[in-house]
Amino acid sequence: MLDLTCHQPIDYAARPSSTPDSYEPDHLRDVDRHPELALLPENVGAAHRKCNRARGKRAGVDEMGNRTRDWSRGR
Repeated sequence: MLDLTCHQPIDYAARPSSTPDSYEPDHLRDVDRHPELALLPENVGAAHRKCNRARGKRAGVDEMGNRTRDWSRGR
């Protein structure tokens, strides 16, 4: 499986969160802004420890950019 941010392979042989390239769970939508999603498995993706920590609380891959159209209203 690849990291959600950099799209490079994750070192699953390393203990989780033990090396920069090891696996670390990453919330796709920031828990500070979306606390109702904190415990949902659908809101967790795979990331490198280094990528997850470097991104910090900035928008995840699912929240980048502005909408070009309000699809819920058909506009």
